[in-house]
Amino acid sequence: MSLHIGDVLEQEERFHFVSGIETYRPPLCVACNTRVSVFGMRGVTQIHVEHCPASVVLIGKGEDRHSGMPGALRAGSYMLYLPVLPGFYLTPYMQIIDELDFRYIVDAVETSQNGTRAILSLQQV
Repeated sequence: MSLHIGDVLEQEERFHFVSGIETYRPPLCVACNTRVSVFGMRGVTQIHVEHCPASVVLIGKGEDRHSGMPGALRAGSYMLYLPVLPGFYLTPYMQIIDELDFRYIVDAVETSQNGTRAILSLQQV
């Protein structure tokens, strides 16, 4: 079996994607905790990626986010990890919806040959 960066591995109901391969080391895999769909910017209904295994991890508890409503709870910040998706580039302001229907806005993106890492803000109504 030959693994490549970006390969998605499935074991029962769990998914991982290969993020790094080095000689004489086991492959570096990212455990996925959800599946996401990526849409264009707000108001654009075009879907770019559908049901892609991904990892979404809480990294901040809203210390620097403001909703504009006095007394409102602040939204958290999340880190998104996506596998290499040939021909697709995530950009700021795109919308992400996970399998639990949580909606996020992409704040910042870092793309490399190992995959995509992005900071997301949870959309609040």
